[in-house]
Amino acid sequence: MRWRNIFLIIFSIFLLTGCAQTQKFLRERFPKEESFRRADDYLTRRLYRKALNEYEAVLSIYPDDIETLKRIAELYYIKRDWEDAVESYEKLPPESKGKELVLHYYEAKMKSVESDSVKLEKVKNEMKDLAKEFLTEQKKREESLSTAYELFFMADTDSVAIKPYKEAVIKEFPNSKTGYDIAGNDFYNGLYPIWRNDTLKVGYLENFLKRHPETEWRITVYQSLLSSLYRLKRYDKMEEAGEKFLNEESENPFAYSYLSYLLLESEVDKDKAIKYARRAIELELGYEKPENYPVEQWALNKKALYGDARMSLARALLLKGEIEEGEKWIKDAIKNTHFGVNDYKSNCSYFYILGQIEEKAGKSKDALYSYSMSLIEGDVRNKWAPKADSALVKLYKKIYKKDKNLLTFVRDEMDYRGIVFVDVTEKMGFGDIKTSRIAWGDYNNDGYDDILLNGSRIFKNIKGKRFEEVTEAVGIKDYSASGGIWGDWNNDLLMDFYSISGGKEEKGDRLWKQTSDGKFIDVTLEAGRVTNDFSTEGAAWGDANRDGYLDLYLANYENWAEHSYFPDAFYLSVNGKTFDEVLNEVGMSPPFNEERAGRGVNWGDYDNDGDQDIYVSNYRLQENFLWRNNGDGTFTNTACLLGVAGDEVEGWWGHTIGSSWGDYDNDGDLDLITANLAHPRYIEFSNKTKLYENLGPPEWRFVDRREEAGIKFEETHSDPTWGDFDNDGDLDLYITCVYEGRKSFLYENLGDGKFRDVTYLAGVRVFNGWGCAFSDFDNDGDLDLFVASGSGVHLFENKRNINNYLEVKVIGTKSNSSGIGARITVKQGDKIQIREVQGGKGTTSQNSFVQFFGFGDDDSLVDVKVRFPGGIKKHLKNVKLNQRIEIRE
Repeated sequence: MRWRNIFLIIFSIFLLTGCAQTQKFLRERFPKEESFRRADDYLTRRLYRKALNEYEAVLSIYPDDIETLKRIAELYYIKRDWEDAVESYEKLPPESKGKELVLHYYEAKMKSVESDSVKLEKVKNEMKDLAKEFLTEQKKREESLSTAYELFFMADTDSVAIKPYKEAVIKEFPNSKTGYDIAGNDFYNGLYPIWRNDTLKVGYLENFLKRHPETEWRITVYQSLLSSLYRLKRYDKMEEAGEKFLNEESENPFAYSYLSYLLLESEVDKDKAIKYARRAIELELGYEKPENYPVEQWALNKKALYGDARMSLARALLLKGEIEEGEKWIKDAIKNTHFGVNDYKSNCSYFYILGQIEEKAGKSKDALYSYSMSLIEGDVRNKWAPKADSALVKLYKKIYKKDKNLLTFVRDEMDYRGIVFVDVTEKMGFGDIKTSRIAWGDYNNDGYDDILLNGSRIFKNIKGKRFEEVTEAVGIKDYSASGGIWGDWNNDLLMDFYSISGGKEEKGDRLWKQTSDGKFIDVTLEAGRVTNDFSTEGAAWGDANRDGYLDLYLANYENWAEHSYFPDAFYLSVNGKTFDEVLNEVGMSPPFNEERAGRGVNWGDYDNDGDQDIYVSNYRLQENFLWRNNGDGTFTNTACLLGVAGDEVEGWWGHTIGSSWGDYDNDGDLDLITANLAHPRYIEFSNKTKLYENLGPPEWRFVDRREEAGIKFEETHSDPTWGDFDNDGDLDLYITCVYEGRKSFLYENLGDGKFRDVTYLAGVRVFNGWGCAFSDFDNDGDLDLFVASGSGVHLFENKRNINNYLEVKVIGTKSNSSGIGARITVKQGDKIQIREVQGGKGTTSQNSFVQFFGFGDDDSLVDVKVRFPGGIKKHLKNVKLNQRIEIRE
């Protein structure tokens, strides 16, 4: 790159002298597209100066190149350098400014004077005047109207004032991009307040169809209307609305397929259901995407259409007794729909219908297999899997005249030899409990991990046999929180904890200290007011400055009513006695000083330099932070630079909830999973869950491997956790999914960069899960799993695991006594595994402090190295397996 720049400078001198041959040579040797490509990469990584250098190099060869000048203006816009952006936009010829540049120019102009109300009002009036000109402009009418509307909307959101602009767009160009967006916003803005009231929705949707006679949104509106009428059991009205829908969309296979489905669900007319399903199949292949329909959302729905239409036809044929043809169609759906890791749906419903058909045809053994496959796959909203469950139980009893554990039968049917968990929730004393977050920690130092639920309820582990709630007995009364994390912040060898809450003052976050009699006292104020009046969602401990005491990072959330976001907080310990809030002092101001909706915090040494860095998960389609510890008491946000901020699409990023560090590929550095909520209707500009592989030195950049690893897209991924649950030497992955009917996932690491879903077969499928964490709570040499849920918690005990293991507990003496931040490296032959003791993960849950390593069937001796947070290292050689060892600093 250095020689390239020198070369350009030398030849630029010749260029300026007017040498035509030199100019021609340079343009052939250095095409501007290559510079644009490099500049795009720099912009993604927020290396603005390098991107600008590329553009300036282009201008030295292509003086006054309009495309380059536009890019420079956009660079300043992206950088929020508003004054330079305005100046750069104003240098562009008027005819070169399309809609996007005009809007960006005026946004920059408003931002550049926003501190001066008089100047700001002047700019807004200028925008309104220009909008009026665009409103009457006849040239490029569609773009002019669109620009007029969006320009006026930027200057004045008053619904009355903007009405003429909206109406003009809707009337003249209802299916333009702007018209589509206006109608879509109207649709959802009117629907959200009455979302759960089908009676009100019917009236609203019928009125919407009258007000918007041409928009592409009519397809979605009709589907919503039909759904509401179905739920209200107004089947006559449903059929009537369906006929109107088909009259408008006579060539739309989605319309026929959905109506066929509703007719079957309502048991109204199976003949018509057959007719509509056949028509959907006829039309499906040649049906093209409507102009404004989002591309990625279309890909999800179009693939599902193939299978869904065939399933409806098979269902209807089954009801008519036409078994053979029904079997043909449902097998076609299963064989040729080809759902993959980026698809929303699964084959669950198809296998269930196949099982029904096979059972009707007397193929009982085949039906058992199909029902089993339905259960293994599971479906998005848990509609079909319970049907398969009931059918399987009933058919098994009918065939074998006896009861058998359903899960055991399916495992045998599938020849499953993997890990098995048993739900011991009731047995262990958690039967009626509903919480959102879980933290494992041995607060009474008896060698068994206890449980902190929601940061306000403590359950003592009774030798791995059961749990006993001791909340009031240990001094915690009349306090409600939403999460908590263990950590001995004052280094007295007694486990303390921090609780997060959405409240203020006495209902806010709290710091708890354990006393010598095993009780906890609230020391929030005396320790330096370690709380704030913001809603906190993420919290985790770590030692930022390696002074031996735990520091605390809080990711604060939002005021949804005001659409405002709260600043995070960073508390630095002062000798284990008090805390100072130092977020801004250590350089943790958010990008562009724009607050984010924080959800989770994860400390981890991603660059192997011996100090802890901090990853912060942010919600509301916002970028995530990676605070690199500079080793001098300051931090730098490297998320964009290293590729873990998320993927930016027109200013939008990911809906990240929880994230977690873990070396899933055993290459000696920390990789990262970020769980994103990704609604299909917003999938065009929001991120799916990311599995970031750490590429290591020298740059420590990350690349997303989710798709090739086999981690399936799910709309409501929430909280991930890593753990070697099968003791085979690599980290497996559990991910919860929030909302009723949404299933969790357990992915077995296959050791080659790929994972397989074993959730159902392993026995750990949970619905509406939130926090989750691993611990060997019964000290039997394998990891158990606790999943918190608003629908009821689950404790899963790991069974049938005979592989070798090693458990390592570290205790700091010069470092924090909890060992948080310690790096443990275990070497067996040429195989290396690493773990770090974490002070919280995901969205404020916590795995055990005891670090777990599996080794499969290899029982040879291992070497264990510990790097404590303060830098002290310890090395144990020739350690035997299948035990728990304790390493003191």
